[in-house]
Amino acid sequence: DLERQKVVSNELLKFNLNIKFLTLIQKDTVVAVLEDNSVEKTSFSALQEFEELIQRNLLERAYLLVEKNPLLKSSSAYQELEETYNKLYNQALDTLISSNKQEAMILLSQFSTIKSKKEDISLVMNSFEQYKKFHMLVLAKKHHLAYSISENYPALKRTYPYKKLEDEFKKTFEFAQKQIKIGRVDIAEEILSVYKSVQSKKLLVKLLIQNNKDFLLFLNALKTKNYQNIALLIKRNDNFAQLPQYQDLLDTLQNKLQEIKKDIYKTNTAMAIEKIKQIQYIPQIREHLQDLFELASNTKTLLDFYERNDFFNCYLTMDQAKQLEPLKLSKMLESHWSKLMDQCESLALKGDLKEIKNILGELIVLKSRSAKTGDLLRLSFQTKIKQLLSKRTYTKAESIIYSYIDIFGLDTEIKTLMRTFEKFSQKKLAITVNQELTKERDAWMESASIVGEYKR
Repeated sequence: DLERQKVVSNELLKFNLNIKFLTLIQKDTVVAVLEDNSVEKTSFSALQEFEELIQRNLLERAYLLVEKNPLLKSSSAYQELEETYNKLYNQALDTLISSNKQEAMILLSQFSTIKSKKEDISLVMNSFEQYKKFHMLVLAKKHHLAYSISENYPALKRTYPYKKLEDEFKKTFEFAQKQIKIGRVDIAEEILSVYKSVQSKKLLVKLLIQNNKDFLLFLNALKTKNYQNIALLIKRNDNFAQLPQYQDLLDTLQNKLQEIKKDIYKTNTAMAIEKIKQIQYIPQIREHLQDLFELASNTKTLLDFYERNDFFNCYLTMDQAKQLEPLKLSKMLESHWSKLMDQCESLALKGDLKEIKNILGELIVLKSRSAKTGDLLRLSFQTKIKQLLSKRTYTKAESIIYSYIDIFGLDTEIKTLMRTFEKFSQKKLAITVNQELTKERDAWMESASIVGEYKR
C-alpha cells in the first residue's frame, strides 16, 4: 500500500542494508530483498500483535513472536521491549546484590524460555556469586583483578562498585594528562602503572604516555567539540572511543538529543535541524539523529500544509508519520477530526448523506481514514433505508438498496435490510442475498456518487 506508505515507512520497517527490492504479498506480508541479496519477511498483522502484547505487558509472548518474525527487531516497539527488559534485568541485579536470589529469579523467570535472554539470565546469576569478591577487590584498589572479573562476568559492570572503579580511572587518567602537559611524564607513568595490566585500559595508557599524535589531536577535538574530527579520529583508531572523556561526551549528547526533540515539538524545526547537523558525525547517535531529522522534516511539512490551510495533506502527513502525535498542532487537528466525526455520526443517524459530504469536503477521500468515514457513510444509507421502510416508501427504499449494493457491495447489514424490504413490501428484489457481490471495505472511494469532484 504505497499510498499509505505502509511498506516504506520508517515507523514500521528499518534495515541495516539498503533495500534492493520491496514488495507486498497477500494483504499484510512484506518481503524485502537487501543489497547483499538476503531476504527479510514479516507481516503488518505481526507488528500489530507485537505492539498489543507489549502494551498488555506480555513480554515473554512478545519475545517469542520476535523469534518467529526477526524483522520485528527493526521496529520502535522492539526498542521499547528491550528497555523494559533492561529495567527488569537491572532490578534483578539489585535484588541479587541485596542477597534476595528468589525475588531476582521471579523477576527474570518470564524470560527463561527466550533463546536470546538465556545467556543473560545465566550471567546475572553467575555474576551474583562473584559480587562480594568483586566488591572487596574494588575496595582494596586491586584494579587489575577487579577489571578481570568484570570482563568474565559482564553483569558486574552494571553495579555501583564498577561505576566507582570507572570514576577512579577517569580521575587518574585526567590527572595524568595534566602532568604530561607540564612535562612530568614520569609522574603520569607512575600513577597509571596500575592500569598497564588491565586489558581494556592498557592501550589508552600507552597512547597517552607515548604522546601519540592522533591521540593528542583526539583530546583536542573533544575539548573544542569538533565532532567531525572526533568521528574521523575514532575511525582511524576505535580504541579512542574507550576514553572516559568520550564517554562523557556521549552522555552529554544524549541530553542534546532530548533537547533537539523538545525543539521539534515546540515547532522550532530550523533550530533542531541546525543542531542535528552539528553533531551528525558521531556514529553512536547517528540512528537517533536520522529519526530526529525525519521527525523535524515531517513536522516542517505538517506546518507548511497547515499554513496553507491544506487540511487534507495535514491529516495525510500525520497518518504517515505517527511520531507527530505529541505535537500540539497534531493534537489540535485530531480534536477537530473527532468533532467532525461526531457531527457526521449525528447526521448518519438521521440518514443525511448530503450534509456529511458537505462537512467532510475533500477529507472524504482521505484513504488513511477511510475505515471510519466508510462506516458513517454506510450508516447514513442504512438509516435512510429504515426511514423509508417505516414510511412504506418502498420504491425509494428499493432504489437506495441498489445504490448501496453498487457502492458498498453485499454486506451483513444490507442483507438484513433486503429481507426486511421483501417481507414488508411483498416484492422480490432483483438481487438476492445469496449472490457473491462483496467488495473491499474502501471500494466506495471509487464511487463518483460519493466522492464526486474529490476523486483522486
